[in-house]
Amino acid sequence: MKETIKLPTTIPAGELVLNGVYFNTAKNLIRVDKIDNEKKTLNLFNISEQSHLYFIKFDRHTLAKRVR
Repeated sequence: MKETIKLPTTIPAGELVLNGVYFNTAKNLIRVDKIDNEKKTLNLFNISEQSHLYFIKFDRHTLAKRVR
């Protein structure tokens, strides 16, 4: 019998807001710096770890809850 793996739910990329602050699935605060709809990528800033995340594809992001 196969086990079902429950993946955390993420916010669809179309609902993300520029300069919005979100929690990711690891409970870090993330700010959206740039949304490139043409290339379907995001530039994010991890506030909790003070690091930039560049060129994250829409279907690979882990943003789960909007803070503001």
